[in-house]
Order: sequence, then C-alpha cells, then structure tokens
Amino acid sequence: MVVRVGFVGANSLEWIASAIGALKLGAVAVPFNNRFTPTEFRHQLTDAEPVAVVADEASRDRMAEAVGDDPIRLLPMESFAAQRD
Repeated sequence: MVVRVGFVGANSLEWIASAIGALKLGAVAVPFNNRFTPTEFRHQLTDAEPVAVVADEASRDRMAEAVGDDPIRLLPMESFAAQRD
C-alpha cells in the first residue's frame, strides 16, 4: 500500500523538513501548488488521494475548503519549525 502525504506552502525550511520526514517514514511526498484555488486543490486531492496534507498558514484555509468532509488530515506546517535547530 502506498501512503501519500500532500504538501502545500511557500518555499521554506518547514516545507523541506516536513517532506523529508514523510519520505523517511516511507510515504510519497505530493507537492501542491500554493497558488491554487480550492477547486484546483480538490482536483489534485481526488487524483493523488493523500492520507494527510501539510499546509502553511497562507494556504490552510483554501486547502481546508478543498478537503471538506474527506477523512484527510490537515496538519499545520508551522509545527515543523522546531526542525530548524
């Protein structure tokens, strides 16, 4: 079974830390364009079928709208800020 984790946000160390963490756990990292609308995110979610999406603050509301009632976990990218040290 392939586990996919989506990532959406501006280029940052948190993005890299969260993506590398997913890869180390054996997941496939699926990057999303942080300029997309909720409708465009929805198409990508349907296609990629991630179990979770890590989103930065600027993209979180649009991604939350796209996720809707799906059982996809939406995680804050800022929680990976401690990885900078």
